[in-house]
Amino acid sequence: MLKRIFDFFGKESKTAHVMTSVCPAEETANYVIENGILVSYKVTSDVCLIPEGVTELKRFAINYDRDKIREIVLPSTLCCIREHNFSSCKNLERINFSEGLLEIEAKAFECCKSLRAVSLPKTLRKIGDQAFRGCESLTDLHLNKGLLEIGESAFSGNKSLKEISLPGTIQTLGKNAFTWCQELEQVTV
Repeated sequence: MLKRIFDFFGKESKTAHVMTSVCPAEETANYVIENGILVSYKVTSDVCLIPEGVTELKRFAINYDRDKIREIVLPSTLCCIREHNFSSCKNLERINFSEGLLEIEAKAFECCKSLRAVSLPKTLRKIGDQAFRGCESLTDLHLNKGLLEIGESAFSGNKSLKEISLPGTIQTLGKNAFTWCQELEQVTV
């Protein structure tokens, strides 16, 4: 479905497309993609399904109804999750990462207080500063072999995290990466 899209100045955009996709809950999610970049996404169900072909998410592309989101499904074409893309999704419980993701920028999943488990793809190389800070319910964290960098305070304030296994590929571990993790009992390198 192709619609006419106008930018903020009233000029017609030649590159924007409004597409419709069917979510697992049989509801329709509307989104706008420009040159592989997801510009906006209207949340219509508890599953946020980012379409295959999207290489990047514009900052705050998913800006409304974040509280509905319980699960995120990311495409294999996505190479980077930008700053604040999913921060403060307070009911988010699960993220389905796909191989191909290289970087999670600062504060991408900050304060996702219901997030319980994170299993990162083998292709991930960098986790930015405060990327998962304040994910209070996180109990299950699987860091991938091949991960090179964990940023400052990346997992700080994760009160429920009990153990961590750092892969031998880590070259940089940022200051305070795991501070305020009161239940943390074991770190394996």
